[in-house]
Amino acid sequence: MDQNAQLTQEVYALKTENQKLFQEKKNNLAIEEFSSILRSFENKLSEFEAFGETDEIRVYLKKIQKELSQHID
Repeated sequence: MDQNAQLTQEVYALKTENQKLFQEKKNNLAIEEFSSILRSFENKLSEFEAFGETDEIRVYLKKIQKELSQHID
């Protein structure tokens, strides 16, 4: 294989890896943004604790946060 063909393959491999890393970063940013929204919602939820309906919602929020953290790590 000549040097030009070898370099072309290496460039292609690097471009492919770069696209993969970019997509992973994009996914992680989306998950982090969603996590932030969940935290905000949880903070707002604390304003309604007097109504006594928040316990079940908090259980669901914790479950969602746990699942998201598994995708981030």
